[in-house]
Amino acid sequence: MPDERSGWYGGPVPDGHESENLRFVPLTEALVDADYDAVMASRDLLRRWSNSSWPTVDFTVADNEGDLREHRIEHGERVAYTYSVLERSGVRVVGCVYIRALLDALATRRLALAAPPAVAPGAAAVRGWIRADAPEERLDELVTTTMSWLAGDPWTLPEVWWQANWRTPDQLAACDRIGLNRDLVLDGADGVRWHLRAR
Repeated sequence: MPDERSGWYGGPVPDGHESENLRFVPLTEALVDADYDAVMASRDLLRRWSNSSWPTVDFTVADNEGDLREHRIEHGERVAYTYSVLERSGVRVVGCVYIRALLDALATRRLALAAPPAVAPGAAAVRGWIRADAPEERLDELVTTTMSWLAGDPWTLPEVWWQANWRTPDQLAACDRIGLNRDLVLDGADGVRWHLRAR
């Protein structure tokens, strides 16, 4: 049975996208080994990025395959859209992006907008990461490419916000560098400050 959140976005969902150095493809179990390599090379970064213990010290390839299966199902049911980010010239996974309804994205982190939202109805939140051993400019390219892609054809999203937290200052700095200067700040119950950034 489809998730009750499915259908928040009824427009076209592309099969992928490319920038100068990056290639976006839907995240599925077919990428389990390459994705696992990227995740395990970035464990500390991902724990800060997600503000959680994921990936745990005993995280296995089988655990990763289960995660990828869930993302594929959510993608198919239009609950959320997850893309693996690969080097454009090869099959090495260098990161991921996760796109979902903004209010749902906040709920998954137990966050809420304190006042009437200063965001468009149906707005999307996107989170993403680049593996820890990638050059800094790849993070800027990830954020720039993702935000411009989601704001243009064939997507028909009314508004897109990049979601990050204070434990990933490199992401907030990348947002500053590329001009995402609208900033909605939300404080979690655990003391972690989250930011939604947009132009």
